[in-house]
Amino acid sequence: MIDGKPIQPAKGHRSIFSRDAKIAARLGALYETLTTGGRAAAAPQEQGSPVIRHHARVEHVRRELETLEALRAAFAAIVDRLQFGLVLLDGGGRIVRANDVARAMFRGHHGLCVRRGRLVSSDRAQTVALQQAIHRAVSASDGSGPLAGTELVPLGSGSDRRRVAALILPLSPPRTGLLQDGPVAAVFLSGPESGSSSHVGLLGQLFGFTTRESEVACALLEGRSPKQTATRLGISVHTVRTHLKRILETTYARRQAELVRLLSLAIPPIRFS
Repeated sequence: MIDGKPIQPAKGHRSIFSRDAKIAARLGALYETLTTGGRAAAAPQEQGSPVIRHHARVEHVRRELETLEALRAAFAAIVDRLQFGLVLLDGGGRIVRANDVARAMFRGHHGLCVRRGRLVSSDRAQTVALQQAIHRAVSASDGSGPLAGTELVPLGSGSDRRRVAALILPLSPPRTGLLQDGPVAAVFLSGPESGSSSHVGLLGQLFGFTTRESEVACALLEGRSPKQTATRLGISVHTVRTHLKRILETTYARRQAELVRLLSLAIPPIRFS
């Protein structure tokens, strides 16, 4: 105001504040349309407009992709917690993914390694047998070869502590669209050192074992003899046999073979540590 009189904008001149307010109102309406699909702001006759329908489809696809990504992350975490090695192969027999246990086997002294993206053994004859089994599994998965089941290929050195069993299984994934280059075969790797050492606490909770009894039970599940168990735990063979006797009494198992079967069925094949 000047001399008590309000300032009047010049003729044909728009107030800058009025213009900003209109812009803000338009941006608000646009935001509401994008976030609500136009349900709150659109007139009834505009509800079926192509833009709104397209936005609804985009939102649906986005939610589906987020769900798939969450499932993928969950399954990846589970695969890495498996107690055995898992290797997924593509149609060319090359490694698509290997879990934590499998990668640890490659770094260890199991005679297994990855060469040019393929799973091989330090022994030439074992590599040939492994690659032939993989080729049959891959061929069976895409229908170009005879129907194949799970094949077992012994790998590793001659030492009992380094033997590894490779189970090759053909898969039947969708072979269209983005999944056409996905895994078509799986290799499961198991060995004495992929045993149940992480299940000490779980066995104690399930059967009421003491910590030492659980350690002896885990060693039994890993295929260790009483002498090997005694060496590993730093106790005498006599003490190992005493713990084993108490374990049999606690579980009501009559023989060691029955005990191994009972413990194996009670423990899920995942790592808890």
